[in-house]
Amino acid sequence: MPPIHAIDRLNDLLCLMELRKTARHLADENYARAIVEWAEEAVIAGNQSEPLLILASLGLDATPNEDEIRDYLGRYMIEAGLVYPGPNVSALVWLRIQLDHLIRCETVQDAEDRLRFFVDYWVEANPKWVSKICHHLNWLYFYLFDDGIGYPSTASTMTDAEILAYIRTSVRPYALVLSKEQWLSWLANEPLPNR
Repeated sequence: MPPIHAIDRLNDLLCLMELRKTARHLADENYARAIVEWAEEAVIAGNQSEPLLILASLGLDATPNEDEIRDYLGRYMIEAGLVYPGPNVSALVWLRIQLDHLIRCETVQDAEDRLRFFVDYWVEANPKWVSKICHHLNWLYFYLFDDGIGYPSTASTMTDAEILAYIRTSVRPYALVLSKEQWLSWLANEPLPNR
């Protein structure tokens, strides 16, 4: 059996693959190579599942075949009793990954680019908590980086270290909530508002 961190990584990849089905603009990357790399790590860690061994061997190809990857990943999931996470959990995991990226940004330019995504894509997703946090990230971009007519942006009066610290302080509470399995489960099952 792969180590716990490897399973968590697989769960994250499954969430991103699931999100691609309904919100391709959010999870638009090709996760085929990441799945193969996960399989390679699991095999090295001692998992001798036949579908997993074949999945790991697909990494020998310069461009792994996505259909074969989905096929052998599906076989492994059946063998291991795994299922794709639901769309709500997938959206929450995607958001957690985005927040983690923001916390780890080492340059202001990287942080600004990551926040700009939430301006370019107005995210309305379920559960509603995802939309609320995405709207907060949209606001954070404008608060820090938007130059208005006649006044400079807030970031222009701060050092790079202050900007990065402000962003980390602003997003860390949300990232902490999403790092807890109990919160993820509760938020994913939150009932939709009446419309």
